Amino acid sequence: MAFDPEAEEADSEKIQRGLVHFHAFQYIVDDMRTYYGHLLDDREHEVIDKVDRLSGPAKILLVRIFDRNYKNNQYMSHKLSHYLPEKEFGPAMEELHRMGFINITTEASLDAFEQLNGEQRGRILQKFRLGTNGNKSEQVARMQKHLKASKRQMVLYQDTNLNILMVKHIEGVHGGSHFIVPHVNAVFLLLYKLFYLDDSLDEDKYKRVYLSRTGMQRYPGYEVNREGIMLFETRQKAEEYFDCLQEYMIWEVRNNDGPWVALNERELSYRVQSVMQECQRILAPDYRPPHLPQYLLKYTPDRVRIRTLLRVREAMATPKLKNPQLEQKLIDLFLNQRHYCPEKRLEMFARKIELARAQFRKLTAHAVDEDKKTKTLEELRDLCILAVEEYDPSVPDSLDVFVKLKPVTSLLTKHQVSFPWDIKSLQPSIVLPEETVIVGEKFKEVEVIEEPAPPPQPAPPAKPKRKLNPNQSKIHSFFTVAKKPSSSSLTETAAQKEASLPQQPIAVRADWLTEDGQRRITVEEVALRHYEKLGYKGWHCEGKTIKTVCTLLFYDIFFKNDIPGVFYHCCQTSPLDFGYGTDFYNNRKQQVDDRLARLNNDLDQALVVLEEAYNALHEFTPLVDGLKLRKEDDELEDFKAIVRYMGSGTICEICKRLFIDNRRYGSGLPDLFLINHSLQTCLFVEVKSINDSLSNTQKYWLDFLTRNNVPVSVCRVLSKEEHAEREQKLAKKTQVDQENKRKREEKTPPKRKRRPKVEAVIIPEDADLIHPV
Repeated sequence: MAFDPEAEEADSEKIQRGLVHFHAFQYIVDDMRTYYGHLLDDREHEVIDKVDRLSGPAKILLVRIFDRNYKNNQYMSHKLSHYLPEKEFGPAMEELHRMGFINITTEASLDAFEQLNGEQRGRILQKFRLGTNGNKSEQVARMQKHLKASKRQMVLYQDTNLNILMVKHIEGVHGGSHFIVPHVNAVFLLLYKLFYLDDSLDEDKYKRVYLSRTGMQRYPGYEVNREGIMLFETRQKAEEYFDCLQEYMIWEVRNNDGPWVALNERELSYRVQSVMQECQRILAPDYRPPHLPQYLLKYTPDRVRIRTLLRVREAMATPKLKNPQLEQKLIDLFLNQRHYCPEKRLEMFARKIELARAQFRKLTAHAVDEDKKTKTLEELRDLCILAVEEYDPSVPDSLDVFVKLKPVTSLLTKHQVSFPWDIKSLQPSIVLPEETVIVGEKFKEVEVIEEPAPPPQPAPPAKPKRKLNPNQSKIHSFFTVAKKPSSSSLTETAAQKEASLPQQPIAVRADWLTEDGQRRITVEEVALRHYEKLGYKGWHCEGKTIKTVCTLLFYDIFFKNDIPGVFYHCCQTSPLDFGYGTDFYNNRKQQVDDRLARLNNDLDQALVVLEEAYNALHEFTPLVDGLKLRKEDDELEDFKAIVRYMGSGTICEICKRLFIDNRRYGSGLPDLFLINHSLQTCLFVEVKSINDSLSNTQKYWLDFLTRNNVPVSVCRVLSKEEHAEREQKLAKKTQVDQENKRKREEKTPPKRKRRPKVEAVIIPEDADLIHPV
């Protein structure tokens, strides 16, 4: 009897788990075969055809095994028996093995283990606490015994060619000793890579295709339109793109960490040089980017190479890769091209000016002739001239350039080197609100008082050594060196154990306490509670509330599919050109301008458009970028109140700023958004703790809101101790300023009183001085 997933019991938890993966993978296979079938070779088509011939339970099981291996997470528990009823699990496993999809032996893992070098084998053995001693055959035997005892299959991560990432790791796959055959795994990886081309897809969004059919998730209604646009015409172009993308992922920079950190110095140097070599072709005078819209250029190898170059430059800020000379070459290479990432040019100029200043300081510290110093200063001046030519005060990155130009201007003035710019005219005029200080209760770790260690016990008397003849001594020495280390030497240290644990992303920092001291909260929640006492209602949303209002007002334009290539996949949460420069606005300029003109001075029309869009969407949770519905009863009334209190004109100005260049201004909105119905006002609040500072984008948003008469505030949350220390510093600073002012007044001589100015009177010659009139 054929397997019919829809006919199974809907309340079966196992069936429901399996159906999600079944429908998701079936969708991926069908979609990839439709749009990318010309990229697949005969063997890959054969594998996909074999997948279609599998029974339903076997297909669900195969997809789940691959999904587990694809995520490659050894800290997640994956029990395959949870996805099928017990009576179907065994036959499905046998079918997969019979058709050549999976192996149920440990031989492949042992072969992979043997191919590693001694250092890599030692790291893996140490990870599983198996001991690193012994020769290669002994280590392999120990690993084989471990596999057999734990009934766990070790698989090699096949998605990278880096040895160190292969060691990270031969991982434990939970749920039984089985894994997908390598060539089948490679086919699935290709399908998933093609499927994940769209950056708007998150990790599990492909599963939501099935969930959307059941009503649990909903996507906006639009038609996928790929007419006239083909990202990869040949298999070779697709493979070139994926190779570049793999290199890009290796250079990920987050918290001074990333896959590149594990590479040795030689491999790092080689990879940096290879990135620079690949980017050289972009500098050729006759080079032209592929004839694609800007929002599709990110799928081209050259665009990925430039992004990799930017990541390498970021990595060079870390101590491991700090190399000013090489970093300057990378920046020069980037600035010499104008085809990709123009939004990063000011940032690159700021960094290059900083490196040039550091080089001059280094020359000044040593005895160098004045001619060389003058030449260096002239080169620094010429660099600043290039930066000033591209300077744009309306761009947040201009603040970084201005901060670097100020000391350079003073330096050039001091050494009498002429320069053509006026530093005062370059200063961005930014208006920032005054700070509001809130005092809260900070969470303190309880100090654990360690008990004193007991006094050391006296060592037992040493036994006299037995005398050995020369032959016995040699044998005894050999076994002393080669004996198995004690169990204590196999125990991981605390640092090793901590390093082996998965890195947990820090979503929020709950370093503060509620007023009753019973619960830990974030600094934003401290400020939110303070404003709630003042009669405000608000959310810690970082601009999502106002973005939701803007998206509702332009929802039909947002998902109108009359531009080829912007909807490349039915799981998109936004058009591809949204968030990529000014393409979104330029492609819909007439429609956006007409809507802005219609809503700008017509509050009633804005409320009607808002209500119509909300009523069409509030019944489900749409997966749309920039749209966050809270499902509250008074949500629509809150949205209407926001439009009334801020005014449709101000709302339109914010919409225009977001839609014209979402990449630049999509972030930086204040943390809290508050409304006060009694005062009929809205308030944006940026929350900072004692050592936090405003970023450039945050400064520009605060300035923009202030200039549009929107109430904004910067709230500084301090503990009682921090507030007392701050007040003490301010009082001391005020006292010092007053003392300095008094001393200046004492040193300054009193001003002379000037005689009153007497105006000269001209007496005519014929005037009668004796008898005046």
